[in-house]
Amino acid sequence: MRVDFVANVSHELRTPLASILLMAENLESGRTRDAATTARYHGLIKREAQRLSRLVDDVLDFSRLERGKKLEVRREDVDVRAVVDDWCTEFRAWAAQHQLELALDVRDLPTTAALDKDALRRALFNLLDNARKHSGSKRARFEALGERRAHAGGDHHAVLVLRVADEGVGIPPAKRASVFEPFERLREGHDAAPGTGLGLAIVKEIVLAHEGTIAVRDPEHGSGAVFELALPCDRGDEEDE
Repeated sequence: MRVDFVANVSHELRTPLASILLMAENLESGRTRDAATTARYHGLIKREAQRLSRLVDDVLDFSRLERGKKLEVRREDVDVRAVVDDWCTEFRAWAAQHQLELALDVRDLPTTAALDKDALRRALFNLLDNARKHSGSKRARFEALGERRAHAGGDHHAVLVLRVADEGVGIPPAKRASVFEPFERLREGHDAAPGTGLGLAIVKEIVLAHEGTIAVRDPEHGSGAVFELALPCDRGDEEDE
């Protein structure tokens, strides 16, 4: 698995780097002679650099976990509506760049929550990118809503629920527990989409660091998979002490 991991990471790093170098060389050589083409190249370079940054972050996070260190998040009280609006703006732009039809459903949000908005943004981008690359569908959905759920002791608390759903091939029930394990890939072989096998493992650790839960299930209607993150809006007692 480690040999495959190194090979996959090398491939994943090489692809955006090659794109960045090619576009930078075209800009440097003056082959882009009009403002519109130059602006498009700049946008593409930014997109590939962001892709590279997310990959490096995943590898660094996994390296920490391999050394027995917990994933660190910086939770702070945030305006949930403002954060979700920012995410949706980024998701729309990203989906348009990747020819993904993305539906957004935002409703009944809590006013505030203790979140690391940047870590969760990475987690959601991982889920959306998985839906794009692995589901076999060009349609996905992002949902954000507030709910009240019961603690183990019976008390109810406010929860921010985030869902990423696709309309693709779905995930077999037998794979749903292991899909969050490092290096786990649903499909292997020449027709499998590229990837490191780290994305869902990192997503799970980000959710656990928020004292939340993550699950994958079938959609209520049609085919595909639904990944649900349930995050308590308040910090736990241990964090407050």
